[in-house]
Amino acid sequence: MQGIAMLASSALEETSIETAEKKHGVFTYYLLEALRNQGAVDRNGDARLSVMEVIQYVALRVRNYGQQPTILLEGSGEPNRSLYLRDLRCPIRCAALSIAGQSQ
Repeated sequence: MQGIAMLASSALEETSIETAEKKHGVFTYYLLEALRNQGAVDRNGDARLSVMEVIQYVALRVRNYGQQPTILLEGSGEPNRSLYLRDLRCPIRCAALSIAGQSQ
């Protein structure tokens, strides 16, 4: 599958929460935390960071603030293949978008 993923901090009818404590909106704070702690976010241990692993990590944390992040996946190819943000076994320069084990 090749495509794009759009992550939004909240549903259309919701307000995104900002906190002085975190110095970001809560969605941005936890999204950055997920990207900094990629090994902990890789729930299935396949050394690939998928869009769904990231959104699940973030969603679990922002729900405590009454916020529901949303995701839109657009792509072509086999629908059962996963869209990955990066292959953790690969240097950052080759990890822009890795699709089901295929580096671009």
